[in-house]
Amino acid sequence: MCSACTGCSTSDERFAHSSANTRSLVNQEEKFKQQLAELNDQLTASDTERNKLLYQMEELQRDVIVKNSGVDRELDIHYA
Repeated sequence: MCSACTGCSTSDERFAHSSANTRSLVNQEEKFKQQLAELNDQLTASDTERNKLLYQMEELQRDVIVKNSGVDRELDIHYA
């Protein structure tokens, strides 16, 4: 008898049960591969967005530095 069910008494029944288990495992593997692919796509999109935001932050920091140096020059001119 098969340990997974009580009805597998012949070799044909055991083979059929084994084949069903194999198909189930293959289906699970395919489902997991699909989930992994979707998660990889999400990760790629997140990385792209993160890089875009980092670039924007760097641009803003450069703008702040340029404007601060301009203000400092103006103050130096007026109070020198």
